[in-house]
Amino acid sequence: MRLWGALLLAAAATPASADQGTVVVVGGALADDNADVYDALVKAMPAGSPTVAIIPAASGIIGRSVPRAIKAFAAHGIDPARIATVRVAIADDPDTPETDESAWADGARDASEVAKLADAGLIWMLGGDQMRIMAALVNDDGSDTPMLAAMRKRLEAGAVIGGTSAGAAVMGEHMIAC
Repeated sequence: MRLWGALLLAAAATPASADQGTVVVVGGALADDNADVYDALVKAMPAGSPTVAIIPAASGIIGRSVPRAIKAFAAHGIDPARIATVRVAIADDPDTPETDESAWADGARDASEVAKLADAGLIWMLGGDQMRIMAALVNDDGSDTPMLAAMRKRLEAGAVIGGTSAGAAVMGEHMIAC
């Protein structure tokens, strides 16, 4: 496990730049206490863009994964009031009977959800199933949804876009899918 930590540290210490922003791709099972990765993410955020936007589209356990991500970012210096959960998902979490997350399927086209990215210094995609992310963020004809277009715009403006596991798998032009 230490080897993976070293590889992740190396990747986080030298994030790939794309346009003006930074892309950080983190393998699966990012530990909440991995200060090296979280510190690199926070350090790469541009000044004046204080928000972290969490996109849970890949997760099937949103009720657990989002609070865990918020807690991890808070433990590494991000004020939880600066963390926004972007309501975009296609799968309902059976552990949250009070919320049907599958109702968020059009979140990537919802102006109020897209607006959550307006001042995001970090857009973070959770792990799960990368096909869910693609279904949520890409139109049927392969074009960008308004949210994906906003993500590209934030990257060009200097924001960090990152993800772990499935959130990492969708970063390139080609994606591994099962």
